[in-house]
Amino acid sequence: MNEFACENLYIKIGGTFLNKRKLNAENEEFKTEFSDMKLSFVELRKQMTALQLKISEMMTFFTSSNTMQMDNFFKIREDILVIKYQVSNIKSSTECLNEE
Repeated sequence: MNEFACENLYIKIGGTFLNKRKLNAENEEFKTEFSDMKLSFVELRKQMTALQLKISEMMTFFTSSNTMQMDNFFKIREDILVIKYQVSNIKSSTECLNEE
C-alpha cells in the first residue's frame, strides 16, 4: 500500500466507516483539549491551595480573635464581680452606719 492509500484508509467502527485522516485530526484535537484541561486543572489546584491557605489564615485569625474576646469577656466579668462585691460591701457599710 502506498502512503496515499494509507491516508485514505477507512476504518469501520460501530457500523460507521471513519476516515483515518479525520480520526487523526480528532485525536490531535483531543490531545490539545486534554492538555488544556490538564493546565486548567493545575491552575485550579493552585487556586484551591491558595484558598485553603487563606481559609487557614482566617481560621487562625478568628480563633485568636475569639480567644482574645473570651479573655476580654472573662476579664470584664471578673471586673463586674469585683465591682458587685465592692458595691455590696459599701451597701453593708452604709447599712451599718445607718443603724448606728
